Amino acid sequence: MQVRSFGRCILRFVLCFSIVLLSPVKAEIIFTAPPQYSEEIAREIYGPLIRYLELIIGENVVFEYPSGWREYSKNMREDRYDIVFDAPHFSSWRMKHIEHEALVRLPGTLGYLVVTHQQEQYINSVRDLVSTQICSLASPNLSTMTVYRLFENPVYMPQIKEINGTFTDVYRALKEGQCKAAVLRDVDYDVLAPDERKSVKIIAKSEPMPERTITISRRLRAKKHIITMMLTSVEGSRAGENIFREYGKQQQEFIPVTPEEYKDLDSLLSHVVWGW
Repeated sequence: MQVRSFGRCILRFVLCFSIVLLSPVKAEIIFTAPPQYSEEIAREIYGPLIRYLELIIGENVVFEYPSGWREYSKNMREDRYDIVFDAPHFSSWRMKHIEHEALVRLPGTLGYLVVTHQQEQYINSVRDLVSTQICSLASPNLSTMTVYRLFENPVYMPQIKEINGTFTDVYRALKEGQCKAAVLRDVDYDVLAPDERKSVKIIAKSEPMPERTITISRRLRAKKHIITMMLTSVEGSRAGENIFREYGKQQQEFIPVTPEEYKDLDSLLSHVVWGW
């Protein structure tokens, strides 16, 4: 009898151990955003939103900080991220290629200008930029991708001088003579002092595009409606205050999106950048 009892105990132990091994491990939900800031600043900006997402989803949400654009792009293409907040060309690419769904975005639109000094009398259109150097944020930032799209023939593509930082740094590089032209966001141009705006001329404008967007992977599809509803609530606005302060200035809420807003924006990546 003791042998049988011992045998049953061993059998129960083996069965329990097997169940533990075969049970799916609850993976953490990965939130990320482009590497535009230091890790410390990025965690400060996105921290409240991440904690709010944990409450909505009911699972552990972690912030994964990409070390640079190469790592960010690679992990995105490999479908590593579950929740992403970034520009619409990335959102469009994920929607088309790895089944992400866009849920909410900042209000307003994104638009870019190519500007040069008023005294550059021989630069008055995109065609005049051939063989010149343009200051812009590092590829694949949307502003730089917008410039690439202006040139259907890569032979005539101007040289992009990548500037670290913000559009303020890009404008400063132009003023310092590091390049003949620069790519600015339209709202950054609009807030320049009157004499600064008079010192430059606009030679190209992009079409307006949706503002920065939150997308989720197919792994969260069952919860997309509750996430959307909660992000567009008053509590969602509070959770996004740091983001609004950093990106939206006067924006104070997330708004729902429509998939049509992102149609073909992935071409800003796939048509001009190798690997996409």
